[in-house]
Amino acid sequence: MKNILTLIALLSVAFSGISASSDTYDRQLEVIKEAFNSKDCGKYAGWLSEDCAALGKSGRLFMPTMKALFAALDGNTIEDMRLLSTDVAEDSTMTFTYDISYSRLGPKQGCFSINREGLISRLDYIAAAKARSVGRVDTRLPPEPVVNIPFILSDNGLIVIKGRLNGEERSLIFDSGAKTSMLNSRYLSDKTVDNGQAAINGVNSGSMELSVVSGTDLDIAGIKVVGGEMPAKDLRHLEPVDTPPVYGLIGVDIFGGYDILFDYDNLMLTLINPSARVNAGAAVTVPFENLASGYLPTVKVNVAGEELILGIDCGATVNLLSDRYATLIGDIEEADLVGISGDATIERQGRANLSVGTVDFGSQPFIVKDISHLQNLDVDGLIGFPALKTRRIMLRYSAKELVIF
Repeated sequence: MKNILTLIALLSVAFSGISASSDTYDRQLEVIKEAFNSKDCGKYAGWLSEDCAALGKSGRLFMPTMKALFAALDGNTIEDMRLLSTDVAEDSTMTFTYDISYSRLGPKQGCFSINREGLISRLDYIAAAKARSVGRVDTRLPPEPVVNIPFILSDNGLIVIKGRLNGEERSLIFDSGAKTSMLNSRYLSDKTVDNGQAAINGVNSGSMELSVVSGTDLDIAGIKVVGGEMPAKDLRHLEPVDTPPVYGLIGVDIFGGYDILFDYDNLMLTLINPSARVNAGAAVTVPFENLASGYLPTVKVNVAGEELILGIDCGATVNLLSDRYATLIGDIEEADLVGISGDATIERQGRANLSVGTVDFGSQPFIVKDISHLQNLDVDGLIGFPALKTRRIMLRYSAKELVIF
């Protein structure tokens, strides 16, 4: 590591009575880097103080905080670390500030501390990250057991609904593949916001810089959030050219109390309280394999004769398949793909037959790409708009099953 001789001199002064060798300090930095790159907290064993803190959290909150941080920065590795400064506290704890070059996130400052016993007592891979996080919004549900929400379909296949945001009627995108709802900071220039870091899983994203907006009032067909705290990001890349300005993206944190019926033919979302008895007609049911990360339904499917696990995501404008299964896809050619992060990439696209349970969706287009940023979801890809629009389907979260009509 750079400037190691300076560090050793400083360590020798700070840790009175403690021998701090270059090998020890070099190994500590290796552990910090290895644990991050592998996203394995086990790498820290024997190197951390009992009160080690991350984002201001220590004790029993330390490990969950580290795991959440690793999830937020999934897909990133540390490419380089350059020492910026070294500070010594009265208790002889030394804090090292680094310029860290991340593979996807780019340059960020990180801070790491070592106490007088030579143990790591602070692990902040992003020094500016906020210790507080945005909690789950408190949603008030209407008394009616069934809520119908008409929508328009944008030119790129996104579901756009109407809601009242802080008393004004606004257009909003609904995305069943989004764990956390967010506002469009493009239209919040007059609001007071705090910068933060969050993990947003999507077709083409890892983690991103967000703002946090407090005092948000939202009403969608009687489903209300009053004085809520919501993240915000510039969503102009998601705004369809054929709809009014989009003021936010609604995820399952707001609609998660309902089973959701998608009817693309009649442009209607039907939200059904699990306590309601609704007969929607003859159907095929397929059990969820899992709710990935607690929110994304996954089902067992057949793609070109191969059994795979795909997530169901109405916010995915494409069907997505891991490049591990590229051989299943025929006639592959290049296509552009833009995800929630706003990054555009050139991806490969082809077609393959898709069936779910006994239902044959026929030949479907698939984008084939590296989906390592979705590894925490444990899926082989996503079923998106091209397949969902061909059937009426219900995500019956209450029974953990997909219903296909």
